[in-house]
Amino acid sequence: FAHNEIWDPDDGSFFAKNGTLQLLNLEGNFIHDEGIEAIAKGLIANSRRTKLSELYLGWNGIGDEGCIQLARMLETNTSLLKIGLGENDITSIGARALLCSL
Repeated sequence: FAHNEIWDPDDGSFFAKNGTLQLLNLEGNFIHDEGIEAIAKGLIANSRRTKLSELYLGWNGIGDEGCIQLARMLETNTSLLKIGLGENDITSIGARALLCSL
């Protein structure tokens, strides 16, 4: 799904229920912080079943609030090994939140 025009990838229900997807590339879309919040909440709800190990979110206009949501998700998620966040709007605030959650 990379480099499309996906604004709202999910309300969180897909990520809350899926137990098979291992890699998802959403780079180059328009997901922003609101979409990241839905993804993170879904993965939190599914922290025991998800197999998602790689999530690519570069070029999506994600800011510090989106990183804070991802950091909250990472505190309970044990399957995610790689997150691609290049070319977003992340400052040291968002980066610090992510690093502290590891």
